[in-house]
Amino acid sequence: MTYTVVTMDGCSGCVAAKHLLSVCGIEYKEVDMFEGDGTEIVRHLVEEAGSVPFRSLPQIFVHDADGVTHIGGADELRQYLSDHAEGK
Repeated sequence: MTYTVVTMDGCSGCVAAKHLLSVCGIEYKEVDMFEGDGTEIVRHLVEEAGSVPFRSLPQIFVHDADGVTHIGGADELRQYLSDHAEGK
């Protein structure tokens, strides 16, 4: 399972999400929405996950054997990790 965190400079929620993943020992790929091919990468993630475009950052995507799942922002990531830590 791998994680992608869509970020931008100056985003405190982005820092919080990356910190949470690091504290949990989870490696992740960071994609800056506004640098390089970030917009194209994000468009592809949204299509793969079947999710709707978003209006805030961070946005976290999980890649596993079943495909790509859009988790949401930092709060949703915290809940997702909590649920999966408890074996739910």
